[in-house]
This record gives sequence, C-alpha cells and structure tokens, in this order.
Amino acid sequence: MKIKIILILQLMFCLSFEMYAQSGASLGIGGFTAESRGVEAVFWNPANLAFVEKGQPKFQATLFSLAAGIGNNSFSFNSLNKYIGDGESIYLTEKDKEDILQRISKHGLKFDVVGKVSLLSFSVKNFGFGIEAKGYGDFSIPKDVYRNILFKLGHETYDYSVKGHGFGLTKFKLSYGKTFLEDVIFEAPLLRNTIFRGISAGISLSYLLGTGFAEIEKGSAQLAISENGILPMVNYRAKIASMGSGLGMDIGFGAYTDSNWKIGMVFENVLARINWNRDTKMAKYAADFGNDPLFILGDGQLSEIDMDEVSTDTTLSLGSFSKSLPFNFRMGLAKDFGKYLVNFELANENHKFASSLGGRIKFGFFNWYASLGYLMDNVNWNTAFSLDFKYFYFDLGISSRGGLTLGTSKALFLGTSMRFGF
Repeated sequence: MKIKIILILQLMFCLSFEMYAQSGASLGIGGFTAESRGVEAVFWNPANLAFVEKGQPKFQATLFSLAAGIGNNSFSFNSLNKYIGDGESIYLTEKDKEDILQRISKHGLKFDVVGKVSLLSFSVKNFGFGIEAKGYGDFSIPKDVYRNILFKLGHETYDYSVKGHGFGLTKFKLSYGKTFLEDVIFEAPLLRNTIFRGISAGISLSYLLGTGFAEIEKGSAQLAISENGILPMVNYRAKIASMGSGLGMDIGFGAYTDSNWKIGMVFENVLARINWNRDTKMAKYAADFGNDPLFILGDGQLSEIDMDEVSTDTTLSLGSFSKSLPFNFRMGLAKDFGKYLVNFELANENHKFASSLGGRIKFGFFNWYASLGYLMDNVNWNTAFSLDFKYFYFDLGISSRGGLTLGTSKALFLGTSMRFGF
C-alpha cells in the first residue's frame, strides 16, 4: 500500500512538464500576441512584422529562446510532503484520503508536456524566419484508479480508461506581415473617434519535420464488481511513428491606435498536417473474459484463467498515415502608457482554455513584467525582467502555478531569451 501511494503521488508531481511562452518576458507578462515586434512576431503573430516601434533595429536575430518547467495540476510541494514525507513511514487518515481524492478532477488526473526552443531566428523589415523545435504530449489517469488505491472496492463498475497522445516536431517558418489599412476611423460606440494608425495581416508558412508520434486511439478498461464476483475488461490500441513531414500555415491580424492601444489575433495551424511514414506501428491488446464473473470475492478461490485464451497482444506494421496538429487561437489586447503597459491575453491552445492579465514597467533599459494567468483550473503567478540595450536584449522569467512560494506551488516554469540587432 505504501509503495503504491508513493509511486502514484510521485507520478502526479514529476511527469507534468509544460510551457506556454517562448521567452522570459512573454512568460512574465502572459503573452505577446498584441505586443510582439520584430523577430518575436515570427513566433507570436506574423501580422506584427508590419509594425516598427520607435528605435527598433531594422534587423533582429535571436540567439536562443526557450522556456521549460515541471509540475502538475493537483498537488503542491507541501501536500506531497504532507502525505508521503520521506517515504519511510506513511499513515493516511480517512480525512487525508478524502483530501487526496478531492484534489483530483472528476475527469481524472491529467499530465501535459509542452516545450519550445528556437535558435538562430531573425527578422528584416516585414519578413521573418524562425526554426522552432516543439514537443507536446498529454496523458490522463482516471480518478477511479486513485479511489481504488485509497479506499476498499465496492459493488460497482470502475472505469480505468486512459487517454493520451504526443508528438515532436521542428518548424522551419517563413513569416510576412503587411499593413493594408492606415489612419482609419471607426464610428462604433466603443471606438468613437479612435484612429487606427495601422491594421495589418500576416502569414507564416512552415515546413514541418515530425520527430515522433504516439497516440492512444482506444484505452478502455473497466472493472465490474458485484455480489457474484469481479469481471474485468480491457481493450487497448495505440499508434506510433518515428518520422514524418508536412506543411503548416498560421494567419495573424494586428492593429494599433493613436491612443496606443495594440490588438492582435492569431489562428495557428490553420493548415498543419504531417504525413508519418517511418517506423509506423499499431499496438493492440485486448482481454475478453466473457459475461460471467471469473473471480470469486471473499474467502473463495481465484478462478483459473489461461490468459493466452482470453487475451490478444499484437503489434502490426502500418503504412504511412496523416495527422493534423491542434488548431490554436490567441487574442491579445495591450495599452501602452510609455513607462507602463497593461496586457490581456486569451487563448485556446492544445484544446485548453487559458487567459492572463499583466503589465510591464520600464526603468530605463530595465523592464519588469508581472501577470496573473489561468490554465488547467489553476492560477499562475508570473514575473520576469529584461535588459533592453536596443541592440542587445536579454530576459529571464519565472512562473508558479497555484501558489507564490515553493511550498505552495504545483509547478515552476523558467523562460529566457537573448537577441541582438542593428
């Protein structure tokens, strides 16, 4: 019992790894959909390549840009220490068990893995080019698994079905932004007498190099318990591949006004499909125990079962197959007061809703960012700083999910980038 609890809780904490930003500053402020300019626009909003800020270098190149972290959506450092301690001696009261179970969503415990790294990206005037390596994965474990570990089995049907998929890819992205309207006045009620200095559209075309794919197409598992006994059912099917290629397209829109409002909107992976064609396989496992319970409860004996007769376990080679990348949407709204900036971000990425509200304060070449975000049913606390010397730039940011301190945090994320221009 102790070993099971240690393994399950450590899995909850250690397997989740995710990242939403591309740099320290974007992590700290919660997103750059409206605010990005120059080379940052290649990854955030290609439409913003059409806009040039005062003093912005005509050529910008990013030496590196990345962010990474580790955590989960349910358990903080303190809660893990409370329940498992050093792992030598664990005693859980009924209240502890109820608390652990209550922390887990009715949809199960979900893990996410997302990472982005870009190297040697650059922008010149309205054009940009970037190389971005990205990995994404998600995996869910049903709540009934933890219920059965913590509490005795009852006369009911338990669902142990799992879901998950993941992929790795590298994008070679060419971006372009163009202003198509200037000095436009809208007479809508909320925009009366507002002059839009520029309204732009942008597009990014990508060559996609797939570096790994895995998907659980079917992960059904149930355990039915009645007074007559126990009847399990398992049906598992997964598809994997090691290499593939394809094409992708992102579309963005941007605008800024005479009163220093900035607006951005991005539709990512409008067209993005990878043809997986190397080491493609299908793994299948199924166990059919019939309609009558095969196990006897209580002091009875376990029924004799020949697993070879009731189960099948096969791996098949497949031909090539195609999969689309998740369609993502982002919208940003920022108000620039000069020394101060306020930024709001709304997104649906990888089938998850996210939002953030934050700001930036300038102290000469030093910039400080802070924001509050919402993702995976948790509040994220974000902060960052940047050193902007016009022709050289460096930033570093950190994000904590659920709490401000190390003990109350369910996840910690770190982002950083460095670029130069002339």
